[in-house]
Amino acid sequence: MKVQCIDVGETTTLTEGNVYFLYPNGSEHAYISKFDNPSAHFGCYRKSLFEKVFEDAPVLPLEPPELNWELESGQVYKAYLTWVNMPGAKHMIDQSYFVRKHPRHRHQVSVFEDPECTSFRAILSSNYFRDYELIESDAIGLIEEEFMDIEELPAEDWEQMSLF
Repeated sequence: MKVQCIDVGETTTLTEGNVYFLYPNGSEHAYISKFDNPSAHFGCYRKSLFEKVFEDAPVLPLEPPELNWELESGQVYKAYLTWVNMPGAKHMIDQSYFVRKHPRHRHQVSVFEDPECTSFRAILSSNYFRDYELIESDAIGLIEEEFMDIEELPAEDWEQMSLF
């Protein structure tokens, strides 16, 4: 709990007006710390020297409802990212990305920077996006054709390799 020092009493380590973290130690005393860690306290003081600080807790928006977007496998869509809960991805919100339905997880999409799907960003839930727009691109078809034209060697051309 956060508290503010209202009286330093006979101490030299407290500063009046500073905010500290309080960890109870009995009914009338508490450990005081400058950090949100009970092991990092710098002393045990009377609770009467402090008053509780009420701070508004950051309000996280609720996760969007689970929507069943009918996305086709292999197709690329442009979609607008509206919500994300990953710590390192908050900067991605309110931007448009190119997404593709994840091959194994039906409610997730692979997120890319470009329509050719070469610059991968993340795998996110499909309900974090809105305004899905199908992208018609010849480059996407060329990439898929490139992988489809791979010919397998006949079995008689296979050679067993020995590592040792």
